[in-house]
Amino acid sequence: MFAMAVTLASLSSSALATEFKRIRDVNVSCTSTLRCDLFIANPRITLANIGIRRSAAPDAPVSLFFTTRDPFVSGSEIIFEIDGNAVGTIDVATLSYRAAVSEYMSRDEEFIQSLIAASADARLLQVQYQTRSGFTTAEFRLSGFREALEFMDETQGRTRADALAGVLLEVDDSNTGGSVAVSTIDRLTDIPLPIRVRYFAGTQSRCSGLSDDRVQNLGGTALELGDDRLLVVPCGRNTGDSVEFALLSTGGGDGEQISVPVVTPDTITTAQILSDVSIDVDTGQITGFVETAPGCGARYVYDAVATPSGPNVRLVEARVKTECSTEDDLKPESWPLIWPVSG
Repeated sequence: MFAMAVTLASLSSSALATEFKRIRDVNVSCTSTLRCDLFIANPRITLANIGIRRSAAPDAPVSLFFTTRDPFVSGSEIIFEIDGNAVGTIDVATLSYRAAVSEYMSRDEEFIQSLIAASADARLLQVQYQTRSGFTTAEFRLSGFREALEFMDETQGRTRADALAGVLLEVDDSNTGGSVAVSTIDRLTDIPLPIRVRYFAGTQSRCSGLSDDRVQNLGGTALELGDDRLLVVPCGRNTGDSVEFALLSTGGGDGEQISVPVVTPDTITTAQILSDVSIDVDTGQITGFVETAPGCGARYVYDAVATPSGPNVRLVEARVKTECSTEDDLKPESWPLIWPVSG
């Protein structure tokens, strides 16, 4: 996703920044309590700042904020494009507003994560909005975004899966697809106890209901990445013909669930569950397939990678078929390629 924030001059005396860094076009400002804003400013236009904000608490939610000289028109939409590609829209009616600092706030974390993912290595964010003066398109350059995101995570002490940089972290090329040791998870006790307690114990846990029989029937896999492992284990409803899997890192004591990048024809986002996963035992490459109807769906291929923050995945290929037909005999690996983007 991507971001910007209020300028230092607008911070109150009780919230003076103790950390500030400018990396090319992007700024990071953190208070004494390590609440951080990552933002880009364009003082020449009505929409002066756009950014993401997050407190230092573990698993704290992420907010997207805007500071404007004139209020947005009620009932209008804010449209986001990155390098000319549509990312999504936000309905102004869903935003909170603080008139004292002319700040709008969105807490749509799914959209915010998709904006972060799309901004990682992009050049230009364009935001179209409407005020009483009419429609305007604001441009924000994204050079330095990836590095600023990592600086914000480091300042808040985020070193595992709750880091916003997440799948954007640099990988250790000695531990990418092609050099990963793969083993089978045959029983629950193959999963470290702290992870079993956090994700599988009790009826309210994210992956409750898993037993030795279900592990054996549905399949589980461990991929060795550096000093840690990436566990691919059944999680979710697992009803009918589709089986859902979670990706869990053994790093960080009680483990962390990994968010994977997901690309569609319309947007880039992240997901915490993959369906119908298969793993290449020679390379450790992970493939997730989602059939939306007979003859159409999406196929995603990932490399398992070791990053400075622990095991993660990197999107290698995305193929999506939107026209449902069983007469063309196309296999999912031959569906239209949408990632990587050609040209």
